[in-house]
Amino acid sequence: MINPEFTDLSNVKHATAIINPVSTTSKQGVRRLQKLITSAPFTIEAIPTSINPNITKAIIAASLEESDLLLIVAGDGTFKHIVDTVVANNLSEQAKRTPIMSLGGGNAEDGYKAGHTPLHRRHPEKVLQDGRIVETYPIRFDIANNQGEKTVHAAAFYATLGASALASSDNFLNSPKHRNSWMRQTLIGRSISEPLVAAKALLSAQINTVMENGNPRNFYEEIYANSHIMAKYLHFGTRLTSREIYHALIPEKQPLTIVRSFIQGLKSTLPGDMITPTDNINFQTIHPLWSQCDGEAFLIPANNDVSIQLHDYPIRVVVTNPSL
Repeated sequence: MINPEFTDLSNVKHATAIINPVSTTSKQGVRRLQKLITSAPFTIEAIPTSINPNITKAIIAASLEESDLLLIVAGDGTFKHIVDTVVANNLSEQAKRTPIMSLGGGNAEDGYKAGHTPLHRRHPEKVLQDGRIVETYPIRFDIANNQGEKTVHAAAFYATLGASALASSDNFLNSPKHRNSWMRQTLIGRSISEPLVAAKALLSAQINTVMENGNPRNFYEEIYANSHIMAKYLHFGTRLTSREIYHALIPEKQPLTIVRSFIQGLKSTLPGDMITPTDNINFQTIHPLWSQCDGEAFLIPANNDVSIQLHDYPIRVVVTNPSL
């Protein structure tokens, strides 16, 4: 492992690439990895993930302990496993500070776009020369049930509650029917099928209610972000390295409100009416509530206490974007 105080890649001797061999979104990332393998001045070992998430997390943990640099070529699920593993308590302090470089696939593509200039996105080998190592603090979900059992989820870029989380669930975008659809196997087909499936989910989503400070609070969709790119399309005026959570709210299920909010997100260059800084958030679920971290959806049961805040431990990532 390289010295955690280093801020560039000049001292990297060995990198590990975590690859999900069955990911349907990582083809571009594989091509970028191939470019790096032929040009990198250090060794790169490619390791496939497992269908068993516990084995995958063990592979990630071992790679963080043994490598100078971790490369990500995987979809949303593997990306979330990596983030969760980095911020867990079972790694050495030095392993937690192993720099991570996204090469694409699922929300690793968000990291690639957010972290690099257009030139470096086209020529990933140039990242090795110009890349800087910066710190970013993930968004953390602490969820506790009535028995005191707690689960923790982490998001490197964004987390949502409500409609878009439902869209990312096994009922819609992550369903076997959609993921194995012939239309999804091509870029043009995916650009048609994914918005249609997402629109169906957004139309079927209902208003959610949580208890906050002893009072009920209703909403259709909530977004918590610490990066300026969400799901490859929405662009916010936030910075990946900012130690703040930004919050966007769509309170009502009204088509015009939803479309207007989406357009505002696409056009946003600075935080404002669409997305604003927020403090730590605490509430209790009344009914099961769909949530997602970096595109990976999960259902929060009813009568659970939820706390949302920035994690107190950073992830070190490789970037070339001068604004970060």
